[in-house]
Amino acid sequence: MDGNLPGTGEPCIGNYIPVRTLGEGTTGKVKLAFNKDTNENVAIKIIPKSSFEKKAGLETKVQREIALMGLVKHPNIMRLIDVFESPKHLYLVLEYAQQGELFDYLISRRVLPEDQALDFFRQIILALEYLHKHGICHRDLKPENILLDASTRIKIADFGFARWIKTNIAETSCGSPHYAAPEVISGKAYDGRKADIWSVGIILFALLAGYLPFDDASIRSLLHKVKRGTFQMPAFHPDIQDLIHRILTVDPDRRITIEEIKQHPCFRQGLNPEYILPKPLPFVNVGPINVEQINPDLLKNLLRIGFSEEDLQADLSSPENTMAKVFLTMLEQKTNIMSIPWDAADSNSVDILQQSEIMTPVHVVHFHPDSADPFQRHGVTPSESLSLSQMSYATQYTWGVEEQNNYLQEKTFETFGITIWQIMFNIQTQLKSMGMQWFHPNPQEIIARSEEVDLYVTIEGTFRTTEDVNVSLRLLHGDGSNFNELYESLQSALGVVA
Repeated sequence: MDGNLPGTGEPCIGNYIPVRTLGEGTTGKVKLAFNKDTNENVAIKIIPKSSFEKKAGLETKVQREIALMGLVKHPNIMRLIDVFESPKHLYLVLEYAQQGELFDYLISRRVLPEDQALDFFRQIILALEYLHKHGICHRDLKPENILLDASTRIKIADFGFARWIKTNIAETSCGSPHYAAPEVISGKAYDGRKADIWSVGIILFALLAGYLPFDDASIRSLLHKVKRGTFQMPAFHPDIQDLIHRILTVDPDRRITIEEIKQHPCFRQGLNPEYILPKPLPFVNVGPINVEQINPDLLKNLLRIGFSEEDLQADLSSPENTMAKVFLTMLEQKTNIMSIPWDAADSNSVDILQQSEIMTPVHVVHFHPDSADPFQRHGVTPSESLSLSQMSYATQYTWGVEEQNNYLQEKTFETFGITIWQIMFNIQTQLKSMGMQWFHPNPQEIIARSEEVDLYVTIEGTFRTTEDVNVSLRLLHGDGSNFNELYESLQSALGVVA
C-alpha cells in the first residue's frame, strides 16, 4: 500500500522510497529511491501528465520510450525496471547509474586517457549494434544521454527520440546539432543507423580532445560546419585519427559501419587478438502467428514501437522471420536456449546473419535554431499524495535465453583486477579446449553448450568494483556433475583458487 516516508512527507512510489532529487530533464524530475523490500537503489523519472497537453506528441514519445526500453536487455543500456502512474504523473523506475552523466564525468576531467576513451567507445558501439540489430535507432546520442554506473560502465539512456520505423516518414524533431549527422540537419531522408554512428564519432572526439569538433556561437554557422564536415583534427594517434575521419564522413554511404568499426585496430586496442568480440544473438525462427491469439496488451506495445495494424497482420502471419515476430518473442519471454540456431554460434566464427530491409529506418528531421542548445535542461516539480497503478505496458520485458531464477543451479566466484574483456577471452579459450560451442551476445555474458554431455549454461560477469568482477555460472539444462566440472575448469582458467 502506498504511503508517506515517515518523518518526511515524501510519498512512496509503489515499493520505492524516494531519497533525493538527482536532477531535472526536459520532461520531468529524476529522483533517487530505493526498494523497501530489497534495498536496491533506483532512479525514478517523474513525468507530469499535464505536460502531455502542453507539448504535442509528448505522450506518444514517452509511451514509445517505455515500450522500447522495456524490450531491450543489454548491460550497456539503461534498464527499465517498472512503470507506475498516478492521476497526475507517470513514474519510470530505472536502473540507477551512480556516477551520473558521461558529460559531467568528462567536464570534471577535461580529457580522458586514450585507453579509457576507447573502452567507453567500445561499450557504446556494442550497445548500438544490439539496438540496430533489432531495428532501433537512438537518434539523440550525446554525453548527456549516456550514464555511468558505480563501476564506471556505460549505460545508454533517454530513448525519447528513439524509433523503430519500417517505412520512410517525415517528422519534425528537435535534437542536438553538435552531435547530429550532416544528412540529418540538411533535412534529407536518412538512415538512422548511419546517423547514430556519426554521433558516436563526435562523442569519441570529445572524450579524447575535451571539446567538440563542430562548434560555433551561431547555430546557423554550426550547422554549416557540420554539413561541410570540416574540422581540425588534434594530434591523436594515427589509428584514432583514421577511425574518426572514417566515422565523420559526410556521405553516409561512405561512412564506416559498425561491423567495420569492430574490425578497426582502435576497437581491439588492449584486447587479445584471438578474442572473439561480442555480437547480438541470432534471431530464432518463428512460423506464422495468428494475431487473434495474441494478448491485446502485447499488440498495443507493438503498435507503440512503430508498427501499423496492417504491418502487424502481414508480418506476424508471414512464413518468414520478421521484426514483429522478434519483438513479440521478446515481449512474451519465450526464447529459450534450445531454440537458438547453434549453427550460427560465435565459437564457429561464422556470421551468417545479415540486416534485412525491414530493419532500415529512415527519417527526415528539421532543426529549429531557437531550441537546438544541446546543453539545455528544464524540469518540473510534482507534488501530490500518490495513488498508483502499474501501467498495462509496464511489464518487465526481457530478451535472453534465461529468465530470472529459471535455472537448475548457480555458482559464483570472484575475480580481482582482471578486465571483463580478459575474463571473457579466458572463458572462450577454456570452452574451446572442452569442445563447447558458445554465443557471446554482450561484453558480460556467454551462452554455452556441450553437445557431447547435453549441457547448457550461461556465464555472466557482474561488477563489484571498477576492477573486480563476479563470475556466475548458471545451469539451464544438463547434469550437475558436468556443471561442477565446468565451474572448476573456469575457476582454474581465471586463476581463482577454490
